[in-house]
Amino acid sequence: MLRFPVFFLSVLLVNTVFAGSQQSSYWLDKMMKAVHQLNYDGHFVYLHGDNIESLRTVHTVIDGHEIERLFSLNGEAREIVRDKDTVTRIMPNDKSVATTKRLMDTEYFSGFFVLQVEEIEKNYEINLSGRDRIADRATLVMVFKPRDDLRYGYRLNLDEEYALPLQWEMFDQQGSLISSIMFTQISIGDEVADSGSLLEKDNSPVTKHVTKQVTPSTQELNNSPPKSAWHFDNIPNGFKLKHHRPTIPHHPKRDIEQYIFSDGIASFSVYIEQTDKSRLSGQAHLGALNAYGVFVDGHQITAVGEVPSETLVFISNLAKK
Repeated sequence: MLRFPVFFLSVLLVNTVFAGSQQSSYWLDKMMKAVHQLNYDGHFVYLHGDNIESLRTVHTVIDGHEIERLFSLNGEAREIVRDKDTVTRIMPNDKSVATTKRLMDTEYFSGFFVLQVEEIEKNYEINLSGRDRIADRATLVMVFKPRDDLRYGYRLNLDEEYALPLQWEMFDQQGSLISSIMFTQISIGDEVADSGSLLEKDNSPVTKHVTKQVTPSTQELNNSPPKSAWHFDNIPNGFKLKHHRPTIPHHPKRDIEQYIFSDGIASFSVYIEQTDKSRLSGQAHLGALNAYGVFVDGHQITAVGEVPSETLVFISNLAKK
């Protein structure tokens, strides 16, 4: 989820014209540290397509270990708890608590915030371009303008004091808003503490289970590209294969592989399932997500992500080794 001092330098910078990779690198590095090292508790709204969700996130660092809780504040009650090793989903309506092993590289708590300016600048023009105010806090505006039509543009509002992102917006090639995450109130600092689950009560009967624990491969632990049983020769420009899950834990009865690609900001997944029937052919849309599916050699191949549909069409040429 979103995470977030050199305050006097911040004040100095907002009175200048922001440009150049050095300043971008400074603020991105500051943001990544804030996201992982600060305690914060905030309410935010998530707009995607025709849907609006209201959520609360509580992020704490205890003895150097991060814990993040995400609660839904409208619709069906649900809670997701993440630490460096596991993800726990609490669904009180179903009276269930499920814990799965995190399969991503756990050196960084949030995969998105492993940002490298030199890599991002190959695909985006980065500018710090003014000031705004979000959740009654002064912010700096950072804009990521794509250099091609294979990815969307982004605008972040970084808290002026801490560099914590308080708003995140995504725009299509025509500049129309696709999705937005914005804090409406937030507390930052040591006074924020982990209060435990808001949904799991001692007197409420629940069914707890732990899904199959899948140990990350040596390649995943070393953050090196995994070996693939499929040809990915026409990956869209700027995207790289980052992770490979040979089996998705949530579907133990279905043989589904997942490949995750990223350009440093945007990402999409390719799911490959051995099956005797096609589940999706062509394009599909769900809110901010685009999907594209093909049926190849007894396998349903589906690409899904917050990227233009055209970016996902490359899976049409996939072939098994």
